[in-house]
Amino acid sequence: MSLHVAAQTEVRAPRGQPLLITFLLLLAASVTADDLIARFTPRVHTTTDGGTLPYRWYQPSTATTDNNVPLVILLHGTSGRGVDNQRQMTAANRAAITFLFAQTNHPCAIAVPQCPTDDQWTRTTYHPERHERTPEPSRTMRVLLDLIRTQAHESTINAKRVYVIGNSMGGYGTWDLLSRDPTLIAAAVPICGGGSLDTAPAIARIPLWAFHGAQDGIVVVGHSQRMVAALKQHGGEPRYTEFADAGHDITDHVFATPGLAQWLFAQQRP
Repeated sequence: MSLHVAAQTEVRAPRGQPLLITFLLLLAASVTADDLIARFTPRVHTTTDGGTLPYRWYQPSTATTDNNVPLVILLHGTSGRGVDNQRQMTAANRAAITFLFAQTNHPCAIAVPQCPTDDQWTRTTYHPERHERTPEPSRTMRVLLDLIRTQAHESTINAKRVYVIGNSMGGYGTWDLLSRDPTLIAAAVPICGGGSLDTAPAIARIPLWAFHGAQDGIVVVGHSQRMVAALKQHGGEPRYTEFADAGHDITDHVFATPGLAQWLFAQQRP
C-alpha cells in the first residue's frame, strides 16, 4: 500500500525567516564539501554499453540485508557538473545531506551522481515560458536510470523506497527522471525546476512535493506552477510550496519546511 500524504491546495510560506531556517542555514554553512566528501565513498557506475557516471555513495551502518534502508538520489544544479566526483557536493546538496543526516529516525543511503560538463540531466533550452525536452533521455539520464535500478536491487536497499531530490538543473532532472520510468521512484522533491506538461498523465500518481521561489529570476516560478496544475488535472495530489519573497536559492527554506522529512520517508511504492 502506498502511503501518500498530499495537499490539494498551493502552500505559500509566510514572510520572514523562521528561527529553524536560520539554524539550519548556519549548520549547513558550517559543513564544508571536504567534511562531507570524507563520509562518502567515490564510485563510478558503468553500463553494459560503456556509459559512465561518477557518484558519491553513503550507506548508514544500520543497513543490512535484514534491515534494508531507503535510497535518496540527489541531483545537483549546473555548478556541480564535471568529472572530478567532487563538484556535485554543491551548497544545495550539502544542505540536503545535512538535512538527511539529521533524520536519525530515518537512516538512509544517499547517492550523489555528477553530470558531465557537456551534458544535462535533461536536455532542454530552459525557455522561461515553456519546457521542451528531447524524445529520448539524455546520455547522462540513461546512465543515471541504470545506476538507480542497480542500486535499488542491492540487498541492503529497500527498492520500494527510492526517493529523488533535485535543485535547479537537478529540479528539471527530477521531473524528467520521473517521466522516463514512472515505476522507479517512490517520491520526489523537485526544487526550482520544470517539466514537460505532456508527462503529467504518466507521473500524476507519484507522491511529489515541489518547491519554488516566487521571485526566481533564473527558473521562472511558472514552470513549477504549471506542472503542479497539470498533475492535479490528471488526478494527482502534489504538494507545492512557493516562497513569496525568495529567489532561486531556496534550499535553506526547503529543508526547514515542517513535515518534509516525515512526508518523504512515509512514501512507499506498492
